[in-house]
Amino acid sequence: MSIIKHIGLLAASLLTAPIAFAVPSVEDYMQALSAVPKGHAKLQSDARSEAYQKIFFQVSIDFPILSDWVLQDGGKDAWKIVLPEQRDEVLRRLFKAHGVSEASSLNDYVKLCNKRRTERLSSVVKEWAPFVFTEGETIRNSFFGYTEGLSDARAERFFDPGARLTTLSFEPGSSYGSSQVLLEDPHGMMRDVDLSFDHKKLAFAWKKSDRLDDYHIYEYDLAKAETKQLTFGLGRADYEPVYLPDGDLVFVSTRPEQSVPCWKSEISNLYRMDGEGRYVRRLAIDQVHTVYPQLLTNGRLSYTRWDYSDRAQLFPHPVFTMNPDGQAQRAFYGGNSWFPTSLLHMRPIPGSHKTMAIAAGHHTGQNGKLTIIDVKEGRDEGKGLHLIAPKREHGYDPDLGRKSPVVKDRWGQEGDQFRYPYPLSEDEFLISYLPDYGFDPHWHYTRYKGYISSNHYGLYWMNADGDRELLHRAADLGVYRMVSMKQKAQTKLIPDTVDYTKDSGSYYVHDVYKGVGLEGIPRGEAKKLRVVEIDYRAAPMGAKSNGGEGGGSMNSTPMSIGNATWDVKRILGDADIHEDGSVLVEVPAMVSQYHQILNAKGQVIQTTRTWDTLRPGEQKSCVGCHDKTNQNFYPYEHEDTLAWKHGIQTLQPFYGKPRGFSFIKEIQPILDRNCVECHDGSDEQRMDLRGIATDGKNKNKRKWTRSYLNLTGASQDSRGSYLSKTPEKGIVSWISQMSRPTELPPYFAGSAKSPLVKMLEDGHHDVQLTKEDFHKLYAWIDLLVPFSGDYREGHAWSDDEMAFYDYYENKRKAQHAEEMHNIANYLKQSGEHPLEGNSLEPFTRSYYRSMFTDISLSPNDQRRYSFEGEPAIIETLTLRSDSSESVQVQVRNIKSNKTHKNIWIEPGETVTMRFGLAIHSGNSYLESSVDGVNLTIVEALGVRFDELPSNGAYRRHRYELGTAQKKH
Repeated sequence: MSIIKHIGLLAASLLTAPIAFAVPSVEDYMQALSAVPKGHAKLQSDARSEAYQKIFFQVSIDFPILSDWVLQDGGKDAWKIVLPEQRDEVLRRLFKAHGVSEASSLNDYVKLCNKRRTERLSSVVKEWAPFVFTEGETIRNSFFGYTEGLSDARAERFFDPGARLTTLSFEPGSSYGSSQVLLEDPHGMMRDVDLSFDHKKLAFAWKKSDRLDDYHIYEYDLAKAETKQLTFGLGRADYEPVYLPDGDLVFVSTRPEQSVPCWKSEISNLYRMDGEGRYVRRLAIDQVHTVYPQLLTNGRLSYTRWDYSDRAQLFPHPVFTMNPDGQAQRAFYGGNSWFPTSLLHMRPIPGSHKTMAIAAGHHTGQNGKLTIIDVKEGRDEGKGLHLIAPKREHGYDPDLGRKSPVVKDRWGQEGDQFRYPYPLSEDEFLISYLPDYGFDPHWHYTRYKGYISSNHYGLYWMNADGDRELLHRAADLGVYRMVSMKQKAQTKLIPDTVDYTKDSGSYYVHDVYKGVGLEGIPRGEAKKLRVVEIDYRAAPMGAKSNGGEGGGSMNSTPMSIGNATWDVKRILGDADIHEDGSVLVEVPAMVSQYHQILNAKGQVIQTTRTWDTLRPGEQKSCVGCHDKTNQNFYPYEHEDTLAWKHGIQTLQPFYGKPRGFSFIKEIQPILDRNCVECHDGSDEQRMDLRGIATDGKNKNKRKWTRSYLNLTGASQDSRGSYLSKTPEKGIVSWISQMSRPTELPPYFAGSAKSPLVKMLEDGHHDVQLTKEDFHKLYAWIDLLVPFSGDYREGHAWSDDEMAFYDYYENKRKAQHAEEMHNIANYLKQSGEHPLEGNSLEPFTRSYYRSMFTDISLSPNDQRRYSFEGEPAIIETLTLRSDSSESVQVQVRNIKSNKTHKNIWIEPGETVTMRFGLAIHSGNSYLESSVDGVNLTIVEALGVRFDELPSNGAYRRHRYELGTAQKKH
């Protein structure tokens, strides 16, 4: 463990002297406003406006507090204070904001502002300061959840170096703080700080290198000023840590090795570990991103969950809650809503049952408008959601639904922007905030694939009316998540009661007829509860197009045609629904599962269009089908229902062992026995139902069969993707994968509404289907017509594409094995550190460190030096020489003699070189310009070559011996 301690000591050396804020200098401010280039006087119209806007924007960086006072008091065109002819008018408005009718000098205005600031901040500073936060570049990808920046990313990734871990403290009686940098990394990124319950440590995420490191959880000891790394692994990101009262941490990680169905990027789910980084274990099997965990006052965790099984992906980003051990997962707000598009960064409000969150869009960053949520008023469709800072109506009309003007992809991106609220009360909070300048500072924005982002977020105090005071803003980096170092919100301790010796849990439904799900369905019609497991793709390969009521999308690694199911599904089995509507059934633990209510024929009445995960040994209950009261909570305890009288059921198998539902294996044999004799392709008037595969030369990269395409009514669109444009209205009729996020009525679509089913049930020539045939046909339709029973079935992938998919799937298997290893150690409390699991894949133990430290090198007769030891990938090399004269040192490739980097080392000097593309030590050498010089490698930062994740010879990290990995 000495290496980890060494890392901490290196980090501690970065502590810097405090930087103090003070009352702004009016004289300097006025000089800055007046420092106008001569050429500006000749500019006209828009060019003149933009030129002066640039001046004001720079002034706001150089004089942040005074400029912010001007912005909040002077209105949206307060920037015109830089225009000589407008200065007096703006100054008049500034005084009017303070109730003074006659404007005087800017000095007098500053005095008024300073008095107001003292009144606003005196109690806040006294009760809550000091504060700690991370600073960095604003992460911007195509969707708010894609913040992982993975070193072996499947597709898009973000890495823009420059980061700090910073504190802000105040002298007694002062409203101006002093910031001190605890850690600074010009080459890495930091994020997501949290304070331990004993106030002694800070947890945060740190990524030290673009391609040789990923975000991992670190802990900063405030007393010792030392940093310790808690999680490890190359090719996986761990971030957003939150301390639990017992010292454990919950965090977000890419360890599941899944890719999002509607794009190509990796997903992140929730994990838990102890305070030493041991016993890492997954809390839920979620389809896509589950991010920003936070403790509520009742001890439960809240988090944002992207949630789009069997419905469109654009709008469902609700807040969920769970116990810190992963049990009792339930929707908290927005599970069936058009509005808001997403809810982010939710935190509890001290002393209140309400919470504070950011309402934002989908293809946006993690910023938007600030809201207070009161679930006593409602849990969906904008009910109980109140916009603040300033207080105003959100304008959503549930009766209009999708047609409401506020229902849109990029909602909340106009004007000022909020992120990472830290509530102090229902009226006051800290916030990372970007003000509205009254113009678009487009020259300042960083662009990523057409999207814009800004680093100009500062740390603010604010109240619900929008009154604000800027506490800290640096010129270069924006403020991320912040916490008080003085107060830690108290919360209940919910112990970890997961029983890892079990592989199942149980569900109890009090009455399936209670709730909106079976509204209007007569008692006695619901006969079975079906449990379906969803299996998720490891990587993107091929794509399909979709479109419907919920919007448009693509779907990577498609295993069905457009507008059919997102994911592979397997029926785990059915359970009887008793006459009183109650059900008690045992189900597998740690699988992503959803439920369907079936009628006597085996047809779906209602389906959940979401999923759940039971933890090992968990006992979970609900009131009924989609009941909205109190998160559909119901106590799991014996009561006077038929389910408890008859006892717990085991799932009734669906014609064999659970398996991925495959059209080829389940439906085509039925067609072959009953249909193909007539529907053999010889008559254009008869649908061809033969199982002849297409050539796979389509965007989907799938060898669909003629029978599947004809039954589903699929045809190729202009992009070469097979699509059914009206799935609910075709001969088969199924719920579109792009269905709306709000509730669907019973029997909305599916086998009970299918013209094909009715035709076969009424009699079609001499066709006689068996009961099993009908059940399989019903199931296929009600699972949204899957084609493939796994992601490889019927593929049209090349060998390289298969290697790409295998790479991520093998990483998934390795990390699952690691988790099983962790659970075994947890059960016996072995104390094994993550770096001690020698039986695991090397990439799981990788971390960014010095590969060579104080190594002396002697030259050969060609003045060349070889790297010794195990092959390593090196990004930063620090050298010194024993020469009494200047020495030029070049690092070169052995095969090509290409120079990677060259530097001059002066006598007694230590020099560091950083490679744009890291070098392989086994394929590189050093060469000096002077004979007989001995070199010392002081430090060489990187990783071992065998720690790069691989699938045989295939690697996503591009550091093989002189070759570049093919991209996909």
